[in-house]
Amino acid sequence: MTDLHSVGSIIARSMLNLLQPVIVIAVVVLVILVVVRIASNSHDHLRIERKRLLTPTEVRFWRLLVAAVPDHAVFSQVAMGAMLKPVSGLSRSDWWSNYGRYSQKVVDFVVVDPQTGEVVAVVELDDRSHNVDKDAARDALMACGGYDVVRISVNDRFDARSLRARLFGDVTSNVRAIGPARLAR
Repeated sequence: MTDLHSVGSIIARSMLNLLQPVIVIAVVVLVILVVVRIASNSHDHLRIERKRLLTPTEVRFWRLLVAAVPDHAVFSQVAMGAMLKPVSGLSRSDWWSNYGRYSQKVVDFVVVDPQTGEVVAVVELDDRSHNVDKDAARDALMACGGYDVVRISVNDRFDARSLRARLFGDVTSNVRAIGPARLAR
């Protein structure tokens, strides 16, 4: 029996000696696969490029808006998620459901009081790409958060004074529009 045990032991050692290179190769291949997988998750394979934040029309309007409210800060392309949040006390499911309704949406311009950080005006510049029904739904979302949206058509003509009056509701002042398509050029 001892001879059989020694023979079995010799065979096991021989098999182990034969399998060692196979195990080492398998471990090396596994490490290489993990490294390749990690490298493939890098951003090198993404096919993206830079784009303008604002269209030329939006840039012209932004300049006019900045001139209309020199005592305020003007931000463009602001995420609704930066201005809205679900109310406290919701279940996790309801919280995410509410948040998901606006989290990927953006407003064109936000006017902010630089002393308090409070939003004083939300401005949407409407062009051909705007859809009346979708805009109404977006405005309703903002209204739920306590914001009124001021919609300005690219065809509206404003100077800085009349735009300020439009934003802050000064309807008693002598509002003077400066003609159609100033923004559309």
